[in-house]
Amino acid sequence: VLSMLEFSSERQRMSVIIRWPNGKVKLYCKGSDAIMLGLLAKEEEPLLVKIDDQLLHYSTGGLRTLVFGYREMELEEWEEWDDWYQNAALESDFEAREKEMVECAKMLEQDLRYLG
Repeated sequence: VLSMLEFSSERQRMSVIIRWPNGKVKLYCKGSDAIMLGLLAKEEEPLLVKIDDQLLHYSTGGLRTLVFGYREMELEEWEEWDDWYQNAALESDFEAREKEMVECAKMLEQDLRYLG
């Protein structure tokens, strides 16, 4: 595990970044369907009608729904991002730190592929 972005009520999601033994780096994200569907890559658009139908089916049955997504990235992209994230974490002003860390998370949590 390279990084973990904890759940926040502002982002309504959480993420983990993993480097697999084969060297691939992936971000896995789970969160509110209302938010996550807006973070999916353009290639996922054909699936949205089916996804919406499934979410409606589960939610009308009284079930809570979450959406999972992922995206691959280069190790260099993660390293550059991690420098920015670590610097944001050192911000002494609490509100500025929280705002900067949310912006850091948003930078990676986009163009996701749908997992379920």
